[in-house]
Amino acid sequence: MSISGSTDTQIREIETALMQHPAVSEVTVTAVGESDKNQQLVAYVVPDLKNASALFELEGNPVQIQNLWQSLVNTGHQKAQQPPESGIDLQTFSSLSASVERLSTAYICHTLRNMGVYIHPQERYSTRELLSRCQIQPRYQKLIQQWLSVLEEDRLLQRESEETFVNPHPLPIALDDCWHQVQQHMKLMPRESIPHLENNLRYLQQSADNHVAMLKGEVDPLELFFAQGALDTADSAYQFNPIANYYNSIAREIFSSVVQFWQPETPLKILEVGAGTGATTASLLPVLPLNRTVYTYTDVSTFFMEPAKKKFRNYPFVEYKQLDIEKSPQEQGYQLQSFDVIVAANVLHIAGNLSKTLSYIRSLLAPNGLLLLIELTQYNRTVMTTMGFVHGFSKFEDERVENNIPVLSVEKWHNTLQSHGFEKIVAFPETGSPTDFMGQNLIVARKSASRKQFKPYELHNFLKDRLPEYKIPSAYRLLDNIPLDENGRVDLRSLTAIAQVTPENDRIDNLSQEKTDKPLFQQASDRAQKRKQSAQKMQHRKVKS
Repeated sequence: MSISGSTDTQIREIETALMQHPAVSEVTVTAVGESDKNQQLVAYVVPDLKNASALFELEGNPVQIQNLWQSLVNTGHQKAQQPPESGIDLQTFSSLSASVERLSTAYICHTLRNMGVYIHPQERYSTRELLSRCQIQPRYQKLIQQWLSVLEEDRLLQRESEETFVNPHPLPIALDDCWHQVQQHMKLMPRESIPHLENNLRYLQQSADNHVAMLKGEVDPLELFFAQGALDTADSAYQFNPIANYYNSIAREIFSSVVQFWQPETPLKILEVGAGTGATTASLLPVLPLNRTVYTYTDVSTFFMEPAKKKFRNYPFVEYKQLDIEKSPQEQGYQLQSFDVIVAANVLHIAGNLSKTLSYIRSLLAPNGLLLLIELTQYNRTVMTTMGFVHGFSKFEDERVENNIPVLSVEKWHNTLQSHGFEKIVAFPETGSPTDFMGQNLIVARKSASRKQFKPYELHNFLKDRLPEYKIPSAYRLLDNIPLDENGRVDLRSLTAIAQVTPENDRIDNLSQEKTDKPLFQQASDRAQKRKQSAQKMQHRKVKS
């Protein structure tokens, strides 16, 4: 952190003093203002989660908070144990899903053979050799590695080194047999489910027909998913198929429970990130109270906005905004701790850095706020051969790189959420449930309940005992992390943007700056000197009298 002129050393002194507070994990101090005469010191503070309670007022009725949580848990478990509303037989649907997985594996073999590899026994290739030989785009390296790993699981390939695989026998040709099995299972599905299941199978086949072209960069995978701009495939995948219907129905019942225990006089503020086609939204809106709900529907682009406005035109409490949850929400105009519930359905696995994204989400949640996730917790082969081509499934650059899988297990989700300040976490359905084969879970997490409002005077009073008054900041801004630029330095531009939306309660109002042309530190120093001189004169008068 660097400020021009003579203030560098003094600012470092302030930062050093603030770091002595046990509730402070990181801090940066800047002088904010267009010119020297109206500059003010602003301290940006990242709290230490273990000791942060000193910086916040205690909130809430513990009994009421616990009752809401317990009701939510009971409702979720009860709904998750009920048969899917689509009327499907779970055993039949499980058999269909297994047959589609086998078909997806057959398509992986078919694609590799079409690209001229693993046709003859004892062919050896590393991932990089495959990319070069088959002219595969580098962005698909992770996907190819995933394909080779699943073929290793099926003993169709053997791993000779970390990246080199050999085939004992030619990869099998089994598409016809696999399709026959899928069609036999489809005949047993409820009639109303068949059109959407057929849409999903059609998307699988279209993707497979274009595997080679996509791998070579000749076809955009999103053009297949949103063919001619239509949302039919997306709706079948995320709203109308039996799996989506099952998890969205659990989400609906959980929201009904939250509404039941929500204080009648308090507005319920909900944010949905990556809302997309509004598949989950459509299940939630009908159970929300019309006159005391604000539902903020967001997506990273405007592509879905107009269809969503038309789809949800009967819900006037819905507002539509853009939000890239992988970037600072504050810099996009969102206020800290301003939402009671955040919904993220089938979206967080596409984050490049999940830890940073969760920090941004947590920063938007009010104390005791709820995060509701619907996420893949098993990375299946059907996804690898369809949506796995979409950039979001391969852009992860965090701890997921170790296993080369974009999704987290339920256990890893629990640990990750807990490490990001969520104190209560529950997943539906429970492990061992008959619906385990679906490979997804609905997870609800509650933000730490012991905080309400940031108390800047805690830091102000702490500094009063350590620094002269002219070095004490006039405003304090609470952050989940200090923004850095591409070079790893403090991003001053981002901090300036954050300072411009500082809430009133983050300011120390009685430290307003005088109108003068003198630099900031000189102004404050002059005021301190005047007070010292005044005190000396008063003491002199007392002595003379």
